[in-house]
Amino acid sequence: MKYAIHCLCFGAALLLSSLAAMAQNAPLTFTTVERPPFSMEAIGERSGFSIDLTRAIAKELGRPIRFQPVETFGEMLRSVEEGRSDGAIANISITAAREQVMDFSQPIFESGLQIMLPDEGRSASLFSVIATRDIAFFLLSAFGALFSIGMLMWVFERKRQPYFQRPFKEALFPSFWWALNLVVNGGFEERVPQTRVGRFFGVMLVVSSLFLFHLSSWSRFSWQKSLPP
Repeated sequence: MKYAIHCLCFGAALLLSSLAAMAQNAPLTFTTVERPPFSMEAIGERSGFSIDLTRAIAKELGRPIRFQPVETFGEMLRSVEEGRSDGAIANISITAAREQVMDFSQPIFESGLQIMLPDEGRSASLFSVIATRDIAFFLLSAFGALFSIGMLMWVFERKRQPYFQRPFKEALFPSFWWALNLVVNGGFEERVPQTRVGRFFGVMLVVSSLFLFHLSSWSRFSWQKSLPP
């Protein structure tokens, strides 16, 4: 009886040892997506910076590895959450929500917004990057619109609002300054338009400026949302 128990224990130990060895020799499965230069298909073989790094780690561990490409980031991350793969590799951003359900390695790449320019053999100055025709046209258009708005308000208010009671030449800059402050700061309390046309025009100007501001904010948010995860 004692001999049978010893044989049973020895057999169980051999089985556990064999299972552990099989687990250590089993290939690691990592899901990935097509994201050059981190992960991409090249000549029938998966390659890229992240792929090569993962292969080097697997070699250091003495484990074979295979990569399972999927179509989307969501599918790749779900395979890790559901235990269908040992890990995922690509240009994956580390977020607080993702850290609640999975572990990350130390960051291997830091990215941010950058400006890419053609290589012309010389370094471009900041002024040459900013001073473009489009920006110049936008600034001139903005100044022209504010000047026109200010002068229209002078026409409407020059007989009612003391601030605008000045000759045409003397009213050029003050009218422009009034329109600029109306858009930026909401105007001056003591320089409220007195005529109905002037008040309507002033309100429409403030509402239009708020609309343009929120439209630009929404456009920037939509552009950020379109960036890859």
